[in-house]
Amino acid sequence: MYDVFVRTAVAPAAASHFAQTALTIAGSHTGVYLVGSPALGDPSPRQSNTDLVVVTREPLSEEHLGRLAAAHRPLGLNGRAAAVCYTTWAGLAGAPEEAPASVFEGRNPAPRERLANPMTWAILASNPMPLAGPDRPEVDSAPDQVRSWFRQQLPAIVDRTGRLLWRRHLSRVVLQSTRAAHGALTGEVVSLRRAGELALPGASHTGQRVITDALGYRAGANTSMYWGPFERKSNAATLGADLLRRVG
Repeated sequence: MYDVFVRTAVAPAAASHFAQTALTIAGSHTGVYLVGSPALGDPSPRQSNTDLVVVTREPLSEEHLGRLAAAHRPLGLNGRAAAVCYTTWAGLAGAPEEAPASVFEGRNPAPRERLANPMTWAILASNPMPLAGPDRPEVDSAPDQVRSWFRQQLPAIVDRTGRLLWRRHLSRVVLQSTRAAHGALTGEVVSLRRAGELALPGASHTGQRVITDALGYRAGANTSMYWGPFERKSNAATLGADLLRRVG
């Protein structure tokens, strides 16, 4: 699945070139890892973007970060800029909130929590996809950290359903809410597709409908379970409230 994603979405030249650029600028002991949907076996032809973690011995200087940020643009996908987290090997071996981290979206600085978080650390611990560096980096990740983080994230994710209307945006948030609820209950990180599939049996009729619609859109389907956006939005809000009650 990773090969398919790189071949058809990220473009091997862009990914390989960036990894080589990182090695040249940051040194030969640098690791470059794909995280997110490709690492979890769930690349989407219309929703996936590129999330990368670059790991070095020491925190990079502002000059080096600027040179690397200038190389982010070719990694953009589906109209979304690549997200890249720069941290250290020692940072990976500790809690993400304590790690030195600089995060970018495209070439612009972004909040560190965008990638320096327990979900990213969990992916690196269990499903790392190296473009450079060790196949299995040493990462501090535990289910309790993941569970606590998803529990904190779920209310904000559910709140976004009330501010979105169109399917291309709402379908992703629907699946994000199912993943956050699953992670809050189990301490496990799964793909958006898998989270939706796992949520289906316990969901209400309307919940099943909006999850199925989101899964179809993520897979590339243009047909919909709905005639218009307002019923979908209402069903998504109801699902979110149900997930919040389930998590407690």
